[in-house]
Amino acid sequence: FDHSSIHYYHLLKGMANMQKLYQTEPLFFKLASITLFSKIGDRLFYTALLSSATLLTTHRDLAVIIISLSETLPLLLGFILGSLADQCLNKLKALSQTSLLRCFFYLVISLLAGYSTTFTFILMIAWLNFCSDLLGNYASALTTPFTKILVSAEQMQQAQSFLSMGTQLFNVLATFLGSFLLIFINQSHLA
Repeated sequence: FDHSSIHYYHLLKGMANMQKLYQTEPLFFKLASITLFSKIGDRLFYTALLSSATLLTTHRDLAVIIISLSETLPLLLGFILGSLADQCLNKLKALSQTSLLRCFFYLVISLLAGYSTTFTFILMIAWLNFCSDLLGNYASALTTPFTKILVSAEQMQQAQSFLSMGTQLFNVLATFLGSFLLIFINQSHLA
C-alpha cells in the first residue's frame, strides 16, 4: 500500500468510529454540537469585529490589537477557568447562568450596533466580547463532567477526538465563512 491508501484507510476508520460514537452516545453529540455551533458564532463575531476595527479612521491598529487581546486572553486564562469550574458545586445552574449572561451581552452588542463605529464603540464591544468569551470558556469547562457522565469509558477517546477535531474544523470553517461573508457584503455595498 502507498501512503495515500493508508491515509484513506485511517480516514474511513475514523469516520466509522465517529458514526459508532454518534449511535451509542447521542446525548454527548447534542452537547458537543451546542459547543461547536457556539464556536462558529464566536469566530464569525470576531471576524466582523475585526472588520469594523479596520474601518476606523483613527486608532485602527490599536483597535485591532485590543480586539485580538479580547479574543486571546480568555483562551490563555482557560486553566484558571477550568479550576473554577471544577470547584463549582452546581454546574448545571452555573451553565444556565453563564448562557443567560452571554445572551445579555450579545443583546447589548446588538443594541450598540446601530451606532456609528468609533474607537469607543470598538472598546465597549471588545470588553463585552472579552467577558462573553470568558464566560463561554468557563461554560465549556463546566460541561467536561457531563461528557464523562454521557460517554462510556471505552468511547471517551473517540469523544475527545471528536471534540478536538470538531473544534478545529469549525474554527477553520467559521473563519472562512466569515471572510467570505465580509467579501460578499463589501462587494454588495460597492455595487
